[in-house]
Amino acid sequence: ARALATLDAARKLGRARRVTSPADLGVYRLLVTAADRDDLLEFGRRTLEPLVRHDRERGTRLLDTLRDYVDSGFNQRATARRSYVHVNTVAYRLRSIEGLLDADLTDPDQLLGLTLALRVTDLAGGG
Repeated sequence: ARALATLDAARKLGRARRVTSPADLGVYRLLVTAADRDDLLEFGRRTLEPLVRHDRERGTRLLDTLRDYVDSGFNQRATARRSYVHVNTVAYRLRSIEGLLDADLTDPDQLLGLTLALRVTDLAGGG
């Protein structure tokens, strides 16, 4: 049953081909198996919509910056390298993200929520 739950969680997260054990999914396995897929996708869409709308209307790349920030372990310098922009640009974009989302990117709970929102929308093809 645990193996099936892990495979189901991996499928929901788009990681079915990269998962070899439940530990590979970490906390996402718990979250995904405890929640309805549609609820997760709605959470992701609702959470990230201000960034998606801003990027679409203004031609910015705030959602990409947030994704790079998460993927860089919340490190601005690593985000700058990943994004091919100056670290000051990253800092400016992160302040913009905080304002648009009314979020504090130093708050671990908010970072977890944003990370989950990114993961479920990206891996479901909605990001």
